[in-house]
Amino acid sequence: MALAALVATGNLAPAAEPPQTPPAPQTTRLRSVVRELLAELDDPTPGRPWAVARKLGDLGPDVGPMLAAQLEGAGDLKRLVIGRALCLAGELGMGRRALLELARGAKAAEIRIYAARAVGMADEPVGLGQVTDALTILLDAEEDPIVTTAIADAVLRVTAGWKRGFEAIGDVAGMDAFEARARALDALREILRGEDRAGARAAALVLGENDQETEAHALLSEMASEPSDEGRRAALVLRGVRPPWIELLDEISRKARTAYVDRSEVDRDELFDAAAKGMARSLDDFSDYLDEEDVKSMDEMLGNEYEGIGAWVGMRDSFFTIMSPVYDGPAYRVGLRSLDRILAVDGVQTNDLGFEKSIKHLKGPKGTPVKVKVMRRGWSEPQTFLIVREAIRIQQTYARMLPGNVGYVKLVHFSENAGAEVRDHVRVLVEAGARAFVFDLRDNGGGLLSEAVAVGDVFLDRANDARVIVSSVGRPEYAPQRNFFSTTEDASGGRPLAVLVNSGSASTSEIVSGALQDWGRARLVGVKTFGKGSVQSLFPLRSTGMKTKLRLTIARYYLPSQRCIDKKGIEPDVKIEDEALAPWESEEIARLNVHEKIAERMREAYRDDPALLATLAESDGKRLDAYPGLGALADEAGTRVSDDALRILARLSVRRLVADGRGRRFVCDLQEDMVLRRGVYEVLAQLPAADDLPQTCREIMDQFGAPPRADGLTEAAPAEDVAR
Repeated sequence: MALAALVATGNLAPAAEPPQTPPAPQTTRLRSVVRELLAELDDPTPGRPWAVARKLGDLGPDVGPMLAAQLEGAGDLKRLVIGRALCLAGELGMGRRALLELARGAKAAEIRIYAARAVGMADEPVGLGQVTDALTILLDAEEDPIVTTAIADAVLRVTAGWKRGFEAIGDVAGMDAFEARARALDALREILRGEDRAGARAAALVLGENDQETEAHALLSEMASEPSDEGRRAALVLRGVRPPWIELLDEISRKARTAYVDRSEVDRDELFDAAAKGMARSLDDFSDYLDEEDVKSMDEMLGNEYEGIGAWVGMRDSFFTIMSPVYDGPAYRVGLRSLDRILAVDGVQTNDLGFEKSIKHLKGPKGTPVKVKVMRRGWSEPQTFLIVREAIRIQQTYARMLPGNVGYVKLVHFSENAGAEVRDHVRVLVEAGARAFVFDLRDNGGGLLSEAVAVGDVFLDRANDARVIVSSVGRPEYAPQRNFFSTTEDASGGRPLAVLVNSGSASTSEIVSGALQDWGRARLVGVKTFGKGSVQSLFPLRSTGMKTKLRLTIARYYLPSQRCIDKKGIEPDVKIEDEALAPWESEEIARLNVHEKIAERMREAYRDDPALLATLAESDGKRLDAYPGLGALADEAGTRVSDDALRILARLSVRRLVADGRGRRFVCDLQEDMVLRRGVYEVLAQLPAADDLPQTCREIMDQFGAPPRADGLTEAAPAEDVAR
């Protein structure tokens, strides 16, 4: 009997009633609804089983145990509906098991077909390794060609979108997705070439619906002329009928190409990319569609490597400018320096290219040459440099020993190996005699969650019990709660620790700083963090051949105290921020072109006495007259620009020159960085008093100090007293 008739008449073995126990009061109503819906299967009308499955699934995860209890002794039709309902309710494990059992053992071929198709529809990635293995076993064992076609279709559906070597096909190690797909396609081709006409027609439809219509084109064309359901399906495959929203986007694209005022600005692919980005970004601030260039940039960022000339660039005075060369890169070796203006790349003017395209032209495969035309202040005309691109490693961690044996570590981004690099720096500093640590996470916008856990583990002692660093919580059926724990010893040996944060500290920076704050391991110093408490996952998109990706928010994270800081941020223990120039003073400096005049004076001074400027780069005593030639410039600027503002501009210029000269950047600036100074104070205040503190440390203690407490620590001065 056909399945349609079975559905219509309910002519399947009746379900045996399992023993019942009194339901809990809070579930009485839900159990009643389940019983009422399942009773509709005793005498169903056409289509009723799937309507029942949808209604049961809409009841949510709480219905799972009740449905599972109904499986025992149930007839095949009821088991089919319950299996589908469990999947819809988010209970993928139980639902798939029930459907796979039916696909393997149901007596009616129609039931096996629908069970296999239902498994294929439940294509969430959780557990797909086991599902793929089970389906492939069924594929080899099934003898009915039409059932085999349905199982092959399920294999193709559940493995769609998974890439060899990049992602496993589930949460366990299962059969390689591409091998499973190949076996399914081979089975379909064999049926297509076989003598069973009904099987060949079914195989042709599945091949066509899975983008393999070329091999089945002849049979699909024949079927498309038939006034039947199969004929209509074949026609849709050949016609490539698209849903209305695709038609909408295509219509907008056509109108733009034919009627938009500036035809040169209309590119069909760019319009569709923009539509995809708009769709993803409408969800939240962090979900996004990543085109091929976005994917490449993200891979470079997370992998800490790209191929190009090796320079940090930006716009300065409307010119495409090298802000700092990478000191072990090819641009530095051929002679490019900070504040050099790049006028052209391979003969194309950067002003015509714009900022992003200029960067794209500078990057390229390693080993390939690029010509850049450069202008530097003091030159009479531009010079052209030939640079051979290389693989550039982006440094993400920096460290040095500060006065008073305070170890300083800065993490720029949570990219690959961030945890290992931070641990190595801490170990080296401990061996060098570090008595305390300052960990700088300012302007660190985040990165890999796994590296956040690894970095937090550096400073958290596992002790007797593992400590939670962070928990992520998403939809139960896709991203159930996961707790991430500390697993190693505190690499710093429990030495006093301050963590520097600001409004640019986001996401994984907040995970680490928040965990250390919650466990009482560190004092947070700075200003409130950004407030990004969500987790994104990357999904390669098969519709673009895996060349683009969807970045989608799948969970929110919670700190050990169960705080969710999304859109809230983390308040530091000590609030302090660096002093900024008053707006009027910045305007006056720009009006008088003071920064360019200072830069020119400092270049002359560096040529005359590089050793003097190297000393000033470390410490200038906060004296303007320490800089050669600045006294006259101060007179030119007039009294509206303070001597200290001129000194700070000179210091920035000098530090650029000295870094370029020695080929090594400055890690930090303890003289001018008030947040760093306060961080040093916080850790020194926790150490025993010492008479041999360096002068810099004594100045810091005097700057922020307060009378000692009975426990030997020093009270922090009120935030308003130290914010400067």
